[in-house]
Amino acid sequence: MSEPTRLAPPLPQQGFFKLSPINARRLGNFKANRRGYWSFWIFAALFVFSLGAELIANDRPIYVRYKGEHLFPVVVTYPEEKFGGFLAVTDYRDPVIVDEIAQNGFAIWPMVRFAPNTINLDLAVPAPAPPTSCPARLRLLRPIRRRARQQDLPRELPRRHRTLHQQRIPASRAAATIAPISR
Repeated sequence: MSEPTRLAPPLPQQGFFKLSPINARRLGNFKANRRGYWSFWIFAALFVFSLGAELIANDRPIYVRYKGEHLFPVVVTYPEEKFGGFLAVTDYRDPVIVDEIAQNGFAIWPMVRFAPNTINLDLAVPAPAPPTSCPARLRLLRPIRRRARQQDLPRELPRRHRTLHQQRIPASRAAATIAPISR
């Protein structure tokens, strides 16, 4: 048998990728468009930077050393049973879990201890509350346990109503501030 005839000579290898002549021309045209080329690199850098967003702002610790185990809650979702609780997903902001981790190890937290979907239960004023300068620091200064807060809720409501009444706010406006009407 004779060798098959070649229709074209093999393309030379250029760099890491082997580009056909048409794709090499397209890449050259893209590089010639300086605004598009630099925009691509800026977008690529921002994309790579955004991959580390979980390490900057998250409501779960980056690293936990608990009873001799190395845990990475940012990567793996651990049940609360591991920390002595009973829920399926651990709420690392719960004071009971914070105390348990502090007694049996330590945790390394991100710079901002809030995720986009974190609900702040430790508000100084009724919701909707104005933004505070540092909610994480305020939480450390006046820790409130979730279970105790639920028990104190009936005692809390009359005091809030009395405060609104003492300020001489009309009843219709006070009702709107306590429970806004959903439309």
